[in-house]
Amino acid sequence: MKFTKWIVMGSGGIILAFLSVVLISPKAAHALVATLVQITNTTANPVPVFNADHKAYTDLADINTCGGNTCSWNFAPVPAGYRLVVENLSGSMLVPSSATHPPTATLSTGNNVYGISGTIGAPSTGAPGYSAAVINGNFKAYAAAGTSPLLYVTANWGSNAEVTLTGYLENCAITGCP
Repeated sequence: MKFTKWIVMGSGGIILAFLSVVLISPKAAHALVATLVQITNTTANPVPVFNADHKAYTDLADINTCGGNTCSWNFAPVPAGYRLVVENLSGSMLVPSSATHPPTATLSTGNNVYGISGTIGAPSTGAPGYSAAVINGNFKAYAAAGTSPLLYVTANWGSNAEVTLTGYLENCAITGCP
């Protein structure tokens, strides 16, 4: 009888110890995993984050009327309380296949002017006598609230150009825009 009582108490102790380990282990396992995972945020490999003070910005210029070889377009004005940070300007158009000068674009954001050179590609299969031309520039430009970025595109025109301006609107109430 004593032997049975000793086995039951011993088994109960083992079960109690097992349950204690089960109840405690999720926290310990989580702590162990957390120490094994390290996230480093370096300038060469930054961790992507969401900025509440930035809103994505895209505006399309569909230029179809030109005076000579230069066309212009006013993008939408920057809303009050924001600053536009331009990161890319890209576009495409058709130019005569005989064109010798690639298209160029100039973006004015108020006090600053940025120039982008383009390239002329292969002859177009859908428009005989014309070649596709593109402009693309990655840069950082700033436009203050109320200003409308102004685009000039110079090319030997064959058709209208579609130029896209992308970047983000910075909330000046949060960031204190300069």
